[in-house]
Amino acid sequence: MALTACSSTSEESEKSLSKAFGPLQGQVADYQKQLAGASSGERFALQILLTRAQILSGNQKGALESIKVLKSEAETPALKGSVSMMEAMYLQKLGKYSEAESKLNSVNLQSLPQQADIYFHQLKAAICEKKYQQSHDNQDLLKAYQEQKILLSLVKGPDYKATLSQCTNILAHLDPAELSRQLNTSRDQLDKGFYEYSLIRSSQSGALKDSLLADLKVKYPNHPVLELVSVGYTPKSGPQPSQMQPAGSQNVTGLQDGDKVAVLLPLTGRFAGAVGNPARQGILAALTARQAQLNVVFYDTNKINLSNIVSQINGDGTKLIIGPILKPEVNALNQAHTTIPSIVLNQPEVVASGQWYFDLGPDYEGALAAVKMLQDGRRSPVVISGKDKGSVRAVDSFSRTLSSQGLHAQVCTFTDPEMVKESLSSCPIQAADGIYIRASAKDAAALKTLIPADRQVYLTDMSYEGYNNSAQEFALQGAILGDMPWLLTDSALKESFMKALPKANAQAQRIFAAAYDSINLAYSMPLLKESPNDVLHGLSGDISLGSNGLIETSPLWVNLGQKR
Repeated sequence: MALTACSSTSEESEKSLSKAFGPLQGQVADYQKQLAGASSGERFALQILLTRAQILSGNQKGALESIKVLKSEAETPALKGSVSMMEAMYLQKLGKYSEAESKLNSVNLQSLPQQADIYFHQLKAAICEKKYQQSHDNQDLLKAYQEQKILLSLVKGPDYKATLSQCTNILAHLDPAELSRQLNTSRDQLDKGFYEYSLIRSSQSGALKDSLLADLKVKYPNHPVLELVSVGYTPKSGPQPSQMQPAGSQNVTGLQDGDKVAVLLPLTGRFAGAVGNPARQGILAALTARQAQLNVVFYDTNKINLSNIVSQINGDGTKLIIGPILKPEVNALNQAHTTIPSIVLNQPEVVASGQWYFDLGPDYEGALAAVKMLQDGRRSPVVISGKDKGSVRAVDSFSRTLSSQGLHAQVCTFTDPEMVKESLSSCPIQAADGIYIRASAKDAAALKTLIPADRQVYLTDMSYEGYNNSAQEFALQGAILGDMPWLLTDSALKESFMKALPKANAQAQRIFAAAYDSINLAYSMPLLKESPNDVLHGLSGDISLGSNGLIETSPLWVNLGQKR
């Protein structure tokens, strides 16, 4: 009989838990009075309410006594979980946030009724936020956001709107670089929408913010964050982007729906598979993603001479040229002396007026590696590279970037990967505080085995083959790799691209990303020019307008060997 009575009491106590985690409507004395006349089934819930009131009023001694009583009466997972929540709340009040979080991690959420579940996530979000204020660790802030995101599926009405705002308010504490990293590594569309909205909010340009919010509505048409976007983007009165001529050496052309765009790519011949088709796929994917209403005409540079193409488009109303990508064709375009603005996918010998370019070559790769090592405080780097032309260019650029800061890099080279140990016998690796390896993924893995474990290794896109979590990647465990975010993260877009071009190597993937970004950049270019500190978050990285026509793209840096 005793066991049956105990079970019955526990069931009654569980049924009353929703009341226990509702709003506090009394003071400590009120709940003490209610407890004195309560039935056995009501006591547990009232004891929870008393404990909450004691904690909030700062009555530590009373709260500890109440928690002891709760522990003695908790028979089921739901009741035990409720006690852990009170312990966590008590520890939070004392400022012991790590201990409080640990208590909550022991709770069996499946056993809690909905109101208790809601209270759990509210409490954990608050604890993680407080913990972040102590630790300044972004992971604590991201955990707080995740708890609030869960609450969105549990609450309704005004509570839903408040929780939605809380999600974005938490993410507002993250700097744009961290938000961009989270956006590029997440595969969850709900998260991606929140991260992208938060990035847009950080923009310093009201016009750019409005334009990007309009894009956000297209990319995430059913996302809850759109409830916070009260007014959609409408073009401002006055000069339209395509009429604007800001100061500076580069004219800036902004696309509008209805404009004519000429895309110049090798769509047949030897470069079609590796270069032309990936770029074409990127253009088409971007047009689809933003539902752009452009008049896009593709020209096959393998079949039509560049001068003939320019003669044709000079008088047909074309507002922008995208491409070419092969350097001889870029130079041929500029020698044809068109006045139509262009975004080209290779560095020209001489940048034409109104021209911007993506640099996908080794020079930019080496400069980015140097900048990253400087940001990480490396002041005595060593470079290990092959002697091929690309490596020579990357290393020269790396060295120039360092010398601009008054620093010097020791360069060690190898010719035969099989003899690399002998080649590096005199390399001052022990004196280095960072090692930049410019080699293929296979050679980089072999080289890394020769480097002491306490020396940080840096790699760039030469060492990445475009496949995440591959055996080759894990062979480079511990190294820091910088490459385009799109390559280093898996997504539905990447999966679709690889199905269309299953033999696409890493360089083809980078070409796709740059071509994709060229469309979005063309729409946002005037606004980026007006706000130099703003960036456009693209597949190729955070995009800004550099000097002399360079489209600057900051890579995503990841620690290899950690599953993404």
